Amino acid sequence: MNTTHTTPSFPRTLSVWKILGSLILGLALVLAGTGVGWAEGEASVTASADTSALVGSPAALTGTLSGFSGEVKVTPEVMIAGRWSSAASFTVSAESFTSAVTFGSQPGAYTWRVVATDGVRTAVSRTFTITRVTPPELLVSVGGPAAVGAPVAIHGWLEGFRGTVRVTPQVINGGGWSSAASFTTSADFFATSVTFGSQPGNYTWRLVATDGVRTAVSRTFTITRAASSSIDPRCLSGRALCISKAERKLRWVVGGQVRTTLDVRFGAVASPTRNGSFSVGWKSRNHVSSLYRSSMPFAMFFSGGQAVHYSSDFAARGYSGASHGCVNVRDYQAIKRLFDAVRVGDKVIVY
Repeated sequence: MNTTHTTPSFPRTLSVWKILGSLILGLALVLAGTGVGWAEGEASVTASADTSALVGSPAALTGTLSGFSGEVKVTPEVMIAGRWSSAASFTVSAESFTSAVTFGSQPGAYTWRVVATDGVRTAVSRTFTITRVTPPELLVSVGGPAAVGAPVAIHGWLEGFRGTVRVTPQVINGGGWSSAASFTTSADFFATSVTFGSQPGNYTWRLVATDGVRTAVSRTFTITRAASSSIDPRCLSGRALCISKAERKLRWVVGGQVRTTLDVRFGAVASPTRNGSFSVGWKSRNHVSSLYRSSMPFAMFFSGGQAVHYSSDFAARGYSGASHGCVNVRDYQAIKRLFDAVRVGDKVIVY
């Protein structure tokens, strides 16, 4: 009788499992040694930035890192024309970082993200937006020369600010900037005045404006102060024809600023020009006196029949003659321009 013996397969199966177990254990050790896989967890990066920043100014960037080891290279990226473009990268060894980005030469919203890597792990942050806004501007217009102590009008325009803006005039005093009284405005346009300057000379000014977040500084400008001894104080406010008999001068003064100075002559002893504070009652460009039948071009009447006007006799004979009480001007072109500038109701001060 022939007997067939079959060799059990169990020991061979056991050998296979031993081999597989060794391979799995070896792979686990390799992964653990490199830090990849479940042993270390997934790396991640978070990032945020100033939501709004001026064009060209740094926007603060902050973030956190987790799951990395050693030094981490952090690269901000911005979306340009549908593609991610890298800004300057930096390295950190901590779990948080702080940096800044400046890209964005035009106003508008820019989409950013941050990419972090330690050479083995790489993570990408969620996208975030930085909106670039136009830098604020402060434009200034200032009047011309003014007498010592007289207010000088300053007009300005504000652009790129929000809400209430504080404006501070500053003047160079003792080699540094000294602040005058500030004021607040919510409008795009403002008007103010300054009086600093107790001595004749040139004074350098500027304006500083801020809304608490944005700040702008105007260009510098010069205010020239002139000696005021010859100007009646009544002339230093509003609009005034300021006429000095002692100097034989007419000054056209607006807001304390002398705009025009003209030679003048006055009435004779028998018909003197009246002193006092008056106003322009009416104007007549080509006036002819009904009493003396004489021409009185560019007449500006201020006291009855007395007026400021051009005199051809004064132009020809100078101070050897006199008027019948009017204030004569001998510069034809100057009185023509003055006539167009003066309004009915403007002050006339004769002293």
